[in-house]
Order: sequence, then structure tokens, then C-alpha cells
Amino acid sequence: EFLYQIQKFNLTQPEKINDIILVSWDVVAMFPSIDNVMGLKACHDLLEKRDVLFPSTTSILEATRITLENNISYFNNVAFVQNNGTAMGPHNACSYADIAMHPIDHVINNNKDFSIALWCRFKDDIFCPWIMGLEKLHEFHAWRS
Repeated sequence: EFLYQIQKFNLTQPEKINDIILVSWDVVAMFPSIDNVMGLKACHDLLEKRDVLFPSTTSILEATRITLENNISYFNNVAFVQNNGTAMGPHNACSYADIAMHPIDHVINNNKDFSIALWCRFKDDIFCPWIMGLEKLHEFHAWRS
């Protein structure tokens, strides 16, 4: 999919090839940084778009909430509970993080001040060939932070 998106971008923006600034970002500490309320809302919104609402949205959210509230780890024989965000170990962590990032991706891709030609995110890594110049890139960086 990523290579297809790059090829499509190159074919639709040939006149901009020499002006592209290749940009990559990392969502720092994505898993533990996802606010539980925001993440659960994103899950709820996506789950409600299913054609078949079985199992129920409520039951899936409750299972997700249990996972989030029971992130327990041990270090030097001391137990720690993660109060917000998700741990990287649970089986649902990657899917949950992707779903939680979806509203952020949507806001970025629909921002009228920045016409993002291509925004490719895989987990916490983002690639964006920037065609609006360095000054606008600095503005975008300040805005998205």
C-alpha cells in the first residue's frame, strides 16, 4: 500500500518532484501517550460504523477498558499500574493505537491551511513528501505539535 501511494503521488505531482522536502515524523511514545478517553471514543465511533453490530459496541469497549485499566508490569519486584495509555504487550495494542490515531489523521488530512498531498502513517511512523515549502512546513510542525 505504501509503495502504491508513493507511485500514485509521483504520477499526480510530476511538476513538483524537484521541490519536494521528504519529511518523516515519529509519534513519540505513542502507546502510553494515547489518552484513554480519546482512544475509547475513537473506538466507539469506528465500532458504530460497522454493518453488523455484533458483538455489541458496549461489550467490545468494556473489554478494551478492562485491558487499559489493568496494564500491570513488574520491575525489581515492584508492581506498576499504567493509569493512562496502553501498554505495548497486549494483543489489541496495535489495533487500538491505530484506531486512536485515526481522528488525528483525519484532522490533519482535512486541514484547509495545509494541503497535504500524501500522509502515510504506519503505527507511529509518518512519511510525508512536503510540497509547500520550508516556511509552511515549520508552520505545520508548530500546528500539529
